[in-house]
Amino acid sequence: MNDRAVAVLLLLLACACGGGGGSRPDPPAPPQVRTDLLLGYYFSRADTANETKDHANLFWSTYSEDEEVQALGLKRARANGQRAVVMLPPWLPAEEALLYLERLKARGAMWPGIAALYFYDEPDVNGKTEAEVLAASAALRLAASKFPELAGVKLAVIYGCGTNSRPGIASFDWIGCDQYELGCAVLTNGVDRLAAALRPDQRLMLIPGGADPWRQDPACFVAYAHANPQVVAIVGFLWNTVGSMIGIRDNGMNETYSAAGRKLKGATP
Repeated sequence: MNDRAVAVLLLLLACACGGGGGSRPDPPAPPQVRTDLLLGYYFSRADTANETKDHANLFWSTYSEDEEVQALGLKRARANGQRAVVMLPPWLPAEEALLYLERLKARGAMWPGIAALYFYDEPDVNGKTEAEVLAASAALRLAASKFPELAGVKLAVIYGCGTNSRPGIASFDWIGCDQYELGCAVLTNGVDRLAAALRPDQRLMLIPGGADPWRQDPACFVAYAHANPQVVAIVGFLWNTVGSMIGIRDNGMNETYSAAGRKLKGATP
């Protein structure tokens, strides 16, 4: 058999190897890619809005800076096209929450891009009761209702995944839980349980611990978000260094989170 005949025979054998009548199986469908996910960093400083604008489409503003500086961060986020979560001082009565929001508005820091308000961290871990959380949520919703810019704004909360206690959960729209030492395992040993407890209209936030000592790669959280439409945002803990806790910006995780964020941001219309 000459070389040409051998080549033809090999080609025929290759074409027939699919079986089932000689046709090849269809290639697997590509994984679904979300184009509506948010990524940002919990408890951010005003400078974080500009430091992360290349990859973060969510800015988490915090009351821990004075009101003028908090307003500056929000104005930067607005200029960057980022959406925002506004973290208020905890447990404000409706009248004081209204005054706080009025002062932010007077400083030019209120616009429809404010997606959510946040008034207290881990109420379960800190021993708050169902009644206390429901009352505080109602007070903040009442205050927010006075601002056309906040029409439809959400209330957000983060619980501890390990407590299995979620006081006031019915009053929130965006809900997350954290347990950084579990790494990716928190998704099946905490987040899944939380997701099962939510109403169809409530959304999940995922909270990877990228700061020291955990240095959690966000890849498994991103994959979980793409596979679960209930997820609205990935909120890294945390960008800035706080005391002895070295943040994502400074501990070597910067590029890992930035790359993940650029990919998500690039897919978001």
